Amino acid sequence: MTEEANQILITAAIITKEDTILLLKRSDTAKRAPGKWELPSGKVNYGEEPLLALERVVNESSGLQVSAAK
Repeated sequence: MTEEANQILITAAIITKEDTILLLKRSDTAKRAPGKWELPSGKVNYGEEPLLALERVVNESSGLQVSAAK
């Protein structure tokens, strides 16, 4: 297996409105970092464009529809 096959691409967003930043609180029962605050983030699926993945993970984690800047 090549080194590239072991890589995972992650995308994250900093979403601001005026002087406020969106943070999400993980579930208290989450497997990783329960109850912790984080930026909207997630894995990029194989073959998925990173900016489209960013829009998807923000929607999946927050319900917001965003357009990633290009």
